[in-house]
Amino acid sequence: MGNQPIMKFKAGAIEATIWENEMEKEGRKFLQYSISILRNFQDKEQKWRSTSSYNANDLPKVTLVSQKAYEWAMLKSGVDKPKPQESSQQYTVETIR
Repeated sequence: MGNQPIMKFKAGAIEATIWENEMEKEGRKFLQYSISILRNFQDKEQKWRSTSSYNANDLPKVTLVSQKAYEWAMLKSGVDKPKPQESSQQYTVETIR
């Protein structure tokens, strides 16, 4: 499996990215989801950067994308899925307005 995210939730500059990881325990394979939350910004040279540091005004958006990512992961974890395929799997970005 590649190192590509399978889902993203965005609210302004705040972005929650979901990664799918195949795990094995006691001979049973299952999927586990990891979530990273970042704030995107442009530096003085106008290059796009990201950070895990937030302004106070970002916190409601952090809460929103966190909740959406949690809901998505919990709904997916209840589904019995086959082993992920090595492919050029596209992820979905959901912008929250």
